[in-house]
Amino acid sequence: NTIYVAPQLGNQYLMPVAQVLSDSVLSQPRERYILVIQRERNRVIQNIDLLVDALTCLAPVKVCTFDQMSFEEQVCCIRSARAVICAHGAALTHMMFANQATPFVEIRPFGFSWSGYRRLADLFGHSLLSLESKPTQQERDALVIGLKHRQKEFESPTRLRDLVRINKHVRRLVRNVPRVRADVGSILQWLSETFCSS
Repeated sequence: NTIYVAPQLGNQYLMPVAQVLSDSVLSQPRERYILVIQRERNRVIQNIDLLVDALTCLAPVKVCTFDQMSFEEQVCCIRSARAVICAHGAALTHMMFANQATPFVEIRPFGFSWSGYRRLADLFGHSLLSLESKPTQQERDALVIGLKHRQKEFESPTRLRDLVRINKHVRRLVRNVPRVRADVGSILQWLSETFCSS
């Protein structure tokens, strides 16, 4: 009944957290399901119904909103998950509590790239499929217009601070989109292959 600890980290980092959690949270899960984590404000998975319907051919599916759950409830969900699917965000840090080799799917906003969760997955022995959201033409046009507007502000940035300011704005604009769209076919194929190989 222990949490898998990445050898690179050692016990000193995870043990204080593990001591706070009750034995029932850390015990082996009774029910195993594909966990889909839905957000409430931004990066909401727009086609979640289609995703859930497609995934039911692989395993039972549970949809949770971590915003409304205690930390222990969140860890229980992750520990019971056979696979986890969610939009890019802090919920992916829960992979440190998942059973070893749990597959994770990260749905990134269109145009956003960050490898932090890939490194975390590697550290804890999980596989991670990181997919870029497929925007509608309207969303793509709005993003391009927003970026062009900001570029006009700094047509000839001469100082490093100005370049960083542009970059931070672009990251914020791209990262805080209201919704993302899951590539259901790619997710289904990858999970099918992952489940067959384990």
